[in-house]
Amino acid sequence: MVCKTGTCSHLLIRVKKTFSIRWGSVSALALILLLSGCPSPVGGDDDNGEPKTYAVIYDANGATSGSVPVAQIKTHGVALTLATNSGNLADTYFVGWNTSADGTGTDYAEGASYTIDAPLKLFAKWKSFIVGDIGPAGGIVFYVKGNYSDGWRYMEADQRKLSESNLLTWNNDMDGSGGQNTMDGSEDTADYRYTDTPSEAIGSGKANTVKIVEVQGEGVYAASYCANLILGGYDDWFFPSKGELDALILSDAWAKWSIAAGTYGLFWSSTESTKTNDVNGDGTGDGVDYFWAWILGMGDSISSFQFEGNKDAKSYVFAIRSF
Repeated sequence: MVCKTGTCSHLLIRVKKTFSIRWGSVSALALILLLSGCPSPVGGDDDNGEPKTYAVIYDANGATSGSVPVAQIKTHGVALTLATNSGNLADTYFVGWNTSADGTGTDYAEGASYTIDAPLKLFAKWKSFIVGDIGPAGGIVFYVKGNYSDGWRYMEADQRKLSESNLLTWNNDMDGSGGQNTMDGSEDTADYRYTDTPSEAIGSGKANTVKIVEVQGEGVYAASYCANLILGGYDDWFFPSKGELDALILSDAWAKWSIAAGTYGLFWSSTESTKTNDVNGDGTGDGVDYFWAWILGMGDSISSFQFEGNKDAKSYVFAIRSF
């Protein structure tokens, strides 16, 4: 067989008998044509009278981890559902497929319908973010990790205007009593639970959130507010750890955030205090005091402070997400 399109003068392959070899689920002939840069023959049927097929292959385009989807075969006249990033290709942020490695070709979304009767090579398309950019969910990007790991590289924060809806207690006021504010818990300890979330590291907020909600249950409080938030088409928001909240407040994103720059406020973190309480009254500090969690405050656009606040107090809550 010789390419007869006029755009390819070299000999591809000569066959005297019907070419019926298959490579996996992709026609070997279609794959040879695609890799050679030669289009498939015109017409809807091959020499056997069967519908022609076209190879669709994927390129990782510099991904640092993950694997490309397996090649697909498109049948003439039949739409093909393109692959998703099922192999978790990772580099910066995956935004779909493109017909050019530099992203200037035709975009195809994950799972899009491909209807053109022609072979296709798709490259992973990447998008980079810097602090201050708007993230995929409409939040403001405040943290960029050195590389993609543990399923994320960036963090964005909900940048909606502060209001009563996110001025909340840390604990779950389950009985509506308002809890108590005494060190020994003599008035009401029903609302207070030790959640064992002392981690303040960047990257620990999501796990902290899950644990707090598991321990405290249903209700309207800081962690549940973040865990139940659906915003920008995403439902993976969480309650930031002390380190994550600190990164937000001290980032350039804070200054770009018109409702936050120069605004005083106290903000809860998901990091529970590890301070001890003198349970036995002997001065030894022999028990973990589970009435406290870390609060970060912002006095102006360049200074911040932090302290351990009583979980029954109301402070503002920022929801964040990683991607």
